[in-house]
Amino acid sequence: MNELLCRLSYDPPNIMCISEQNLHHEELTSFHIENYVLGSCCCRKSKHKGGFCIFLHNSIKFTSFYTDNFCLDQVFEACAIHLNSKHDKFCILATYRSRQGNFNTFLTKFDLILHKFYNHNFNFIICGDINVDSLTENAKKLNLTDFTVLQS
Repeated sequence: MNELLCRLSYDPPNIMCISEQNLHHEELTSFHIENYVLGSCCCRKSKHKGGFCIFLHNSIKFTSFYTDNFCLDQVFEACAIHLNSKHDKFCILATYRSRQGNFNTFLTKFDLILHKFYNHNFNFIICGDINVDSLTENAKKLNLTDFTVLQS
């Protein structure tokens, strides 16, 4: 977190999606970054480390989406926000899957969350780390590619 705070003084982003933030929910909600608010987070319940969060500049209006009922430690960790602007019609979904997490279960939960929050009035920005090697041909890469094409 110290490295992050140092970088913010040079080129502060409007929105930060942070994977593997390694904090418990209580620690994360009390963590303060000047000029930013915690928009949404997913903290592991049964394992240590991991987790995902979205911080937004305090000038940005947003709504958090409740994602806890979709999350499963190491398999599908996600948090999401919707930007409340007339001009920016976006939902940002940040997700993580550990290398040990079941890939098929990840795809199932990913599909469920997309169907739950999908709205034709805005676009999704999906970011994260799902631990799929996209540089080589492999079954996970093909399944993920097929999945994203079907969702379009």
